[in-house]
Amino acid sequence: MITTPLKIRGRDIVDADGKRFKLASVNWYGASDEQFIPGGLDVQHRSSIADAIRRMEFNSVRLPYSDEMVLLNPLIPSELLSANRDLVGSRALDVYEAVVNNLTEAGLAVIINNHITQATWCCGINPCDAGWSNSYLGGLCRVEQTEDQWIENWETAMKPFVDNYRVVGADLRNEVRGLWGTMKWKAWAKAAGRA
Repeated sequence: MITTPLKIRGRDIVDADGKRFKLASVNWYGASDEQFIPGGLDVQHRSSIADAIRRMEFNSVRLPYSDEMVLLNPLIPSELLSANRDLVGSRALDVYEAVVNNLTEAGLAVIINNHITQATWCCGINPCDAGWSNSYLGGLCRVEQTEDQWIENWETAMKPFVDNYRVVGADLRNEVRGLWGTMKWKAWAKAAGRA
């Protein structure tokens, strides 16, 4: 069980007791995909999944989301929540928040991950998902966003967790890459700093 808050001591992350906290993470896919929620909520209750992660001796979960999930925040079909009946009638962001809360209540650390712009299985050669913003592509993308919009999505996604000390990290963007090797790393460093 993680004792919070975490802090940095030299090169180590330490917990509230001053003990080294070494991340042993699992990735819980799904909220970045077309169904807009973490996978398996039709099969197991989210608290059972959190308990299983702890039993397997992981102490943290990386939880991806897509910008499209944040922007659309769709109503989730009840059949995708058949093992989580208390969430039927919820929107994507509410389901995401409930999953994070169950994970942290189980004592797990959570790292929120902005995985992709357009909700899809990650990460092909689609230039619309190569970076944090894609508005320079001029209408080519199904989900178009500027850097400012990307940051606004982060703020929306993180707002429910501002006082949750077990949400310990922000993976700002999965696999940032340029179009066919043209990544401007200084632009990414600036955007990451702003975010």
